[in-house]
Amino acid sequence: MSQLFLVHPRDQATLLVILGSVALACSLFAGSEKRQEVKPYRLDVNSAGVAELRSLPEIGARRAEKIYRERRARGAYRTLDELAQAAGIGPHVVAQLVSYVRIGNLKR
Repeated sequence: MSQLFLVHPRDQATLLVILGSVALACSLFAGSEKRQEVKPYRLDVNSAGVAELRSLPEIGARRAEKIYRERRARGAYRTLDELAQAAGIGPHVVAQLVSYVRIGNLKR
């Protein structure tokens, strides 16, 4: 069996000190960085098309089409409760959507 790395016993301590120093430097460097929190993308229900709406949980083709048609007919949704009433999707579905959608593009 061939050995690729043969280190003389007197050099093992030096090698361990070097490797330990590198590991410590890496951990200190990684800890000093300011980490940016990545905010999840939330779909704006007032500008989304049918295909985008279909990508939401609990929203199939019919619901997406209904949300889109009603928004075009009535104007922008102001709240998620208004969306729920208009689209007839109910509180259970709204609870599923809270993390994925936002209400935007209100014209005043």
